[in-house]
Amino acid sequence: MVQLPKREESSSEFVIPDEDVYTLVLDRLSEERLGKFPDKNGELHPEQEFYFKILDDAEFAGCELRVYVRTDTFYDGSGAGQPAKAYLIAKALLGASFDPDSPPDTDDLVGLKCRGTITHKKVMGADGSERTFANISSFSAMRARKSKADQTTDKESLTVEDVPF
Repeated sequence: MVQLPKREESSSEFVIPDEDVYTLVLDRLSEERLGKFPDKNGELHPEQEFYFKILDDAEFAGCELRVYVRTDTFYDGSGAGQPAKAYLIAKALLGASFDPDSPPDTDDLVGLKCRGTITHKKVMGADGSERTFANISSFSAMRARKSKADQTTDKESLTVEDVPF
């Protein structure tokens, strides 16, 4: 059994990573449930929490960031409106293997890495104090690096005819 602290003894300090671009891993997912906020038509939509962890920064390694993702849309943004967050995250996590016509199961995304841009958002708390939150404002795929063997082969395979001048 654990004795929880009294309200005045509780800590509400959070680690807020600096605004920067980080390598992230999708660490875990919550259960799917109805969201708390209705859309403009008053409807509630199913959502899932995606928990990302920072990998490539010594100071913030392991810092967890939560993103709420609607799970009933996979819109690519090709017409009017914004692309769905699920679409953007899947595209970044799957990289070159991403197929927009074959949406993945969210469980298949766990453990995959991407790059994420962290920005800060300031809001007023109920008590009138200003609070700062870290948000992942954009996602991008990891770039595949060529191995040294591939780089050497590429240079050796060039001929005089391949040079454009």
